[in-house]
Amino acid sequence: MEIQTTELYMKIQDALQENKRYIFLRGSSRSGKTITALQHLIITALSKPNTLITIARETQVSIKNTILVDFKGITGLKLMGG
Repeated sequence: MEIQTTELYMKIQDALQENKRYIFLRGSSRSGKTITALQHLIITALSKPNTLITIARETQVSIKNTILVDFKGITGLKLMGG
């Protein structure tokens, strides 16, 4: 699989290689934070089975209206409860 990465993707990769436990992404609205992070998480999940990934935001509504929508768009999956 080949994807085009961004500078933000590489920052996530660098933080993981430095064994950072938490990675905080900052930037303006529509700057690509969610899509880039989801790309990285999907690749990690596919390449490292049994990996536990937690995605957190301030509210559940915020997750359903942003991250879950983008995840479904990237993967084409239909998820229960979302």
